[in-house]
Amino acid sequence: MSRRLIAAAITGVLLLAGCQDEPQPRFADPPDSPSPSESETSAVPEAQSPEEVLDAWLATYTEFESTGEPQALRSLSQACATCEEVIRIVVTAHDRGGYLRSDGWSIKGSPSVIYERPRATGLRAEVEVSPSRYKATANSPVERGTGGVITMEFDLERTNEGWLVSDFTRLPS
Repeated sequence: MSRRLIAAAITGVLLLAGCQDEPQPRFADPPDSPSPSESETSAVPEAQSPEEVLDAWLATYTEFESTGEPQALRSLSQACATCEEVIRIVVTAHDRGGYLRSDGWSIKGSPSVIYERPRATGLRAEVEVSPSRYKATANSPVERGTGGVITMEFDLERTNEGWLVSDFTRLPS
């Protein structure tokens, strides 16, 4: 992968995700399971909504950019190959004395639901990506990303622990 492509991927990490004109849900409906009894649910705190998890994931991603420590981001992800590719690039830069610095990402407005199933949901959101500075290694030149607003789709999967990001894609402009 060329250094220019890696820089573009880091600057707008979502550029790593393949662009699709018509993203399709990637989850099958789970088999029906019996509802938990009231005693099983009364002690469990109410889970975050998919939108709340997406907000938390973006905030955690922003912190991950500066630290290069992926544990918190992984804890909000489930079998997410795109997440792991982004993590690999950022961790590699940090391990080599480089960095990724920005003021992070945030959702503009409210995400819209593009599909909803009992254990999966898809959200489309306008994401504001702040300008960034990236160094692949301690000795490489600083590359700058301009930032901007991009449209993204996020797949979330419901697990026993709650909703987790399982994929994301940047949509064509």
